[in-house]
Amino acid sequence: MVTAWIGYDIATAENYLTTGSEASTRLTKSILTEINKRQSLTEIFTIPDDVEDLPQPIELPTITDITASIQFGGFSILRGELNWTPAEDSRIIYRIFEQAEEGDRLVGGEVEGQGSYTISQINVFQTGEYYVVPYNPLTKQTGGTIQCSILKV
Repeated sequence: MVTAWIGYDIATAENYLTTGSEASTRLTKSILTEINKRQSLTEIFTIPDDVEDLPQPIELPTITDITASIQFGGFSILRGELNWTPAEDSRIIYRIFEQAEEGDRLVGGEVEGQGSYTISQINVFQTGEYYVVPYNPLTKQTGGTIQCSILKV
């Protein structure tokens, strides 16, 4: 590895630089060019076998088209079905939340790369408001939701 630093230990009125970091960049490039003329730098370095390429970045969508419906059948007779348009990247995890007065809560569900989620137990005497938040497992960041959907029986 080659690095270069150009400057004074103490800058004074007589001793100071008139250029910025481009001077050390030019010096480093000059050193590497001379080394490459004597011995090819690309022939020296080989990538180790156990090194993997970084995955492509994940672009998180904003969920704008969530819909909710009631389905009959299953273990609890009534269940809720949430649907939205998933992004093309199947690595995105979608987390499902229910809005509540005491604070929003994770419904207990995450789906990876899909555009639907089934809420297995819903209260027939109370409506619920739900929203979906996309999550990037590589960077641990969340995306946005600008719409909630209401389940009504």
